Amino acid sequence: MNKSKENRLQWHPACFAALNLEFLENRDDLEFLQEQTVNELPLRIDALIIKKTQNCKIKNEIGEIFRWYNLVEYKSPDDELSFNTFLKGIAEVYLYKIKQEKTRIDSYTLSFIRTRKPVVLFGVLKKHGFSISEKYSGIYYVSGRNLVPIQIVVSSKISGKEHIWLNSLTKKLSMAQAKELVTTTNELEGKKNKEFADAVWEIVTRSNKELIEKMREENIMCKAMAEIFKPEIDAAVEAAVEAAVEATTVTVRENACNDKGMQVFKNMIKRGFSREDAQAMTEISDELVERALAEC
Repeated sequence: MNKSKENRLQWHPACFAALNLEFLENRDDLEFLQEQTVNELPLRIDALIIKKTQNCKIKNEIGEIFRWYNLVEYKSPDDELSFNTFLKGIAEVYLYKIKQEKTRIDSYTLSFIRTRKPVVLFGVLKKHGFSISEKYSGIYYVSGRNLVPIQIVVSSKISGKEHIWLNSLTKKLSMAQAKELVTTTNELEGKKNKEFADAVWEIVTRSNKELIEKMREENIMCKAMAEIFKPEIDAAVEAAVEAAVEATTVTVRENACNDKGMQVFKNMIKRGFSREDAQAMTEISDELVERALAEC
C-alpha cells in the first residue's frame, strides 16, 4: 500500500474512541475532548482527558498517572515518536497551561501512545538525563527533567485483555486479538459505547483486511457486527414495519373507497344515469367502470 493511500486511514479518531472505551469504568468521572487547540497558534493535542473531580480514582492503569488535565498524543503505526515529537508534546502542555491561566503546572500530565516501542527515543532521552522505568507492561514513565509526569504507552506491549481497544489499533492484529475484540464488543451496552466500538472496528477492518476476510469466512464477524449495528438494524426494521402498515392501511382504504364507488356507480346506472355522468360523480377509474358494468 502506498503512503498516500495509507494516509487515508483515520487512526486518530479510532484512538479517541479507544480511549473512551479504555476508561469505561471511569467515564462519568472524566471529560474527553478531541483535538484541542493549545493556544492561539495552530497547534492541536490529539486528546485531552479532564478529571471532573480531583479525588476520583482511575481504575485503568494507563490513567494511574493522571492528574487534573491529561494531554494525550497518539502516533499511528507508521508515525515516528522522535525526540522532536517528544519536545513538541511537552511544549503543547506548557502552551495549554498558559491558555488556562488559573491552573497549576502540577495539574497536568502528558501521555504518548504508539504501537511500537520507541527504542531510539529512549536512548536519546537517557543521553539527555531523563530516566525511563517500565511501570506496567508496555507503560513507561519518563522522569528526571520534566515539570509534568510523562508516560509512553506502547500499545503492542500492554495487556491485550485489559487494554483490548488500544491494543487493537495495529496493522498486525492476530486472530486471538480479533476474537477477544469480538467478545468485548458483544459485552458493550449503550448506543454511545457501540459507536466508539464502531470507530475502532472501522480502522481494524481497513488495516487488517486479510485477517478480517478470514474471520468472515469462518463466520466470526457476524455476531460482533450484528451487535454493533443492532440499534440501526432495529430502527430500520421498525421503519420498514411502519411503512408496511401504512402501505397496507392505504391499500385497504383505497380498496374500500373503490368498492363503495363501484357500488354507487352500479346503483346510478340502474337508476338510468349515463355511464359518463355516473363515472364523473363517483370518480372511479375506467377499469372499475368496466368491472361495475360487467357486474350489473
